[in-house]
Amino acid sequence: MVGSRTFENWKKGEFALPETFLRNDSYPNEFNNIPSVPEKDIAKIELQKIRQYQNQQGLLIRGRLSRIAKSFFLKRLGRTVNQTFLIQRGINDLECILLGEISKKKLKYESKVFNFTLDRALLNGITTFYIDFIEVGNKDSYKYIGGSPFFDELNSSAFQTWAYTLYDLLKWLKDLDSGKLDEVNRYKKKKNFLVALAFADGRIYQWIDEGKMSSRECARKLKLPTMHPYVTHTHDNKRDSEKCIYTNRKLIRSLKEYCEVLGLEMDSRFLRKLD
Repeated sequence: MVGSRTFENWKKGEFALPETFLRNDSYPNEFNNIPSVPEKDIAKIELQKIRQYQNQQGLLIRGRLSRIAKSFFLKRLGRTVNQTFLIQRGINDLECILLGEISKKKLKYESKVFNFTLDRALLNGITTFYIDFIEVGNKDSYKYIGGSPFFDELNSSAFQTWAYTLYDLLKWLKDLDSGKLDEVNRYKKKKNFLVALAFADGRIYQWIDEGKMSSRECARKLKLPTMHPYVTHTHDNKRDSEKCIYTNRKLIRSLKEYCEVLGLEMDSRFLRKLD
């Protein structure tokens, strides 16, 4: 019945799309009773909603796993004397996983560089998906994402999710190897960047909205007392002011790049005002 095959029904777990069940390992028994409905049997507008949600969730999960791995790696990098060696080791480890060069005798692979463990089923799926789908340049696809909360853990552990994440980490390490980390750290020499970063990571929102601090107090806390107009105009979203961070596109690009390289998540209150 088409009327029951809506986005909301899909989100409730009343049915799933076939791609959700295409995994190299078996789903737990509790998913056996969830009907698999092909996309041709779903109204176009409802399928569009499902695909949009899958894309959003896929990117969120992929980004979260990547940030966790980056955070662990950067902490270790900061304690390492030979940083070039650690970066190269990370690149080698990721390439071995993606290209299927981990010994088939290994039932699981533990990464000391990124602090994650992958079992044999995941390793097989990651390699196949990377070689057959990602490496050949296909457009990213999150059709495997299940909508029901019951699928949350499985969405995060899907081999497709891990293949995308490891691919992102590989590109990131190659950027670090080319000096990207030093490049973005130079952004912090600019005062307006430091103010922008304090908005992006949520500190200023917390100080003003929750701590009831003034803009001047925020600027002093950042050790940038003369920058309080930037705090005021940005917090109040005064788009007609050159001191509003949101009007400086070059600064926003630098900020996004910095957060991406360091694996930092931007505060939702800041992101909403970027739209």
